Amino acid sequence: IQELMDTLEPLGITSNSSPELAVSAAEFLLEGMTAHRRITRSEERSFSAGDKARRNEQAANFHETVREREKERAEWEAKNRTRRGFN
Repeated sequence: IQELMDTLEPLGITSNSSPELAVSAAEFLLEGMTAHRRITRSEERSFSAGDKARRNEQAANFHETVREREKERAEWEAKNRTRRGFN
């Protein structure tokens, strides 16, 4: 991956570091970037740039998702509302 070692230099990881240390630091960085959805990981454990178009589409449709959830919640509350009798 381009510039991966440059990204690790602030952590003190250089090309002269032990291979085990460099690999573990690189994997840690890649897993973190995957967790923040900046990159994606395939089944073969290869990494690629994240899909911005899909995220932009999800952001554009977010208000519809929220509206659907609110409607479902209102329906659920109406269905599960308890009737309180008078004592």
